[in-house]
Amino acid sequence: LSRIRAKKGERNSIKLLKANGYKILDEQIKLNGYFFIDNKLNKFDLRPDLLVEKNGIKYIAEIKTGEVANPNNRYTRRQMHEYSFYSNQDDVLLVDPINESIKKLTFKKN
Repeated sequence: LSRIRAKKGERNSIKLLKANGYKILDEQIKLNGYFFIDNKLNKFDLRPDLLVEKNGIKYIAEIKTGEVANPNNRYTRRQMHEYSFYSNQDDVLLVDPINESIKKLTFKKN
């Protein structure tokens, strides 16, 4: 049941993004992450929901509903920050199909 709900949320999110001028470039893209433990390289994959484009700018877009659709949720914020960092993009999108919202989160790198 939750998988069916997730698919419906994904479809509704794509409709919402398109209605707001975004073009869907790809789904379930793969980003390569890494970190070191005692100087030993550890790699991992990240799977953002969508890669979209608007006005010539590409964005990673993540679909969330409920409490985790709030960018102040620490787990969501950390996930979005990882997407920003490993995609080398300051801006990422948090899409909530239930509330029909698209929030742009900006993580500046100093």
